[in-house]
Amino acid sequence: MNKVKSISKILRGTAGIFALGMAFSFLFNWAITKVMSQEDVGFFQYFISIITLAMVIIPLGYQSLAQREAIGLGKLALNNFSKQATITILSTAVLFSCIWYYGVTRLNWVKGLNNFNGLKAALLVIPIYSLNTFFKSVLQSQNKVYQSIIPDVLIRPALLLLSLLILPLLGLGINPETLLYVLSCILICSLIYAIVNSFKKITIGDFNNQPKWFKQALLLLPIGLLYTLNERIDIVMISKILGPIDNAIYGVAFKFAAFSGFGIVILNQVLVPQYAKHFKEKGDVNELQKIIKPNVRKSFFLSALVLVVLLLFGENLLSLFGKSTSEYTSGFTTIIILSFGQLFNVAVGSVGYILTMAKLEKYVFIGLALGILSNLILNSLLVPKFEIQGAAIATSTSMILWNVVMLIFVIRKTKINPTIL
Repeated sequence: MNKVKSISKILRGTAGIFALGMAFSFLFNWAITKVMSQEDVGFFQYFISIITLAMVIIPLGYQSLAQREAIGLGKLALNNFSKQATITILSTAVLFSCIWYYGVTRLNWVKGLNNFNGLKAALLVIPIYSLNTFFKSVLQSQNKVYQSIIPDVLIRPALLLLSLLILPLLGLGINPETLLYVLSCILICSLIYAIVNSFKKITIGDFNNQPKWFKQALLLLPIGLLYTLNERIDIVMISKILGPIDNAIYGVAFKFAAFSGFGIVILNQVLVPQYAKHFKEKGDVNELQKIIKPNVRKSFFLSALVLVVLLLFGENLLSLFGKSTSEYTSGFTTIIILSFGQLFNVAVGSVGYILTMAKLEKYVFIGLALGILSNLILNSLLVPKFEIQGAAIATSTSMILWNVVMLIFVIRKTKINPTIL
């Protein structure tokens, strides 16, 4: 019972950090629509989407492996594990950056992008962000919840917001290029913090060389890749089919909808270490269920509350964005469609993480593969006809599909019920 109360306390603290971070993120996204053109906002959203995709591909699964395997590693073993991951990440980052740069500059992958300075800045962000993702996963595995989320969730959006005030004082323009350079500086500081804290308060341990680490990481790569593709394929396709202005509107709507799904993000931050420990030690399912049930219900309640706020005030909030009150209001329907998909995601619980921690990742792959297939087909059919609303329908439908598929596997294979029911 004390353990359940302790985890619930961490969940409340995490929710508070996310709420404050969401406020900073909201203000930052509002502010950039006031100081940048819709076209620049659209390009910025595109760069962030590709960076997000890159930070899943580039670690080659090491970030997912860290969540499962870094728990209990001594300093020597963790040092060896981190070196392998760092070499892999930096090597892959170079290859990814070369392909992306060639595709954008030579093959015209992005409609209307003629100034490549923002692209060059984005290429700088990619390896730093990818390393951050890995060490954040290490911290999460070590149950250092606050250390893993505060730099990413709270400090980064706060500093980005502050940069909008400082850049003009330094005589620098506010555009995708400068914001990405600011982001890279913030991420360097965050990376140093994550590395230092990853090696704090752990034993020396043995030099436990694990030749299977790379192989295990590669097996987890497709899962992270499919997760991100399911979440970002819509933005990439809108950039290609409709252009930067529609992408700007969709990007703002997407961020609003993401607020209604923050319950599952909080839940995963707190419970993933518990899942990893449970399967590693072959713990009691009933004891784990006592931890899951109240916390998933609290997370659902928070997300449902956000959805109600968006239903009531979403259009008014969108009117605050842009240089006129009507620039972004067409994204209201998109917010609602995406938000219902996010709420279903929260209601089902941490199905993907449970399967991954149980080393049943092949079932995660099946669910996500079906999701990405439906996402691609629906986006291809609906975006040309219904524009950004079509993208929202495609994304929400695919999210519901892969959640249902993985839930079936979780219940059958682990006997755990991760839902609110």
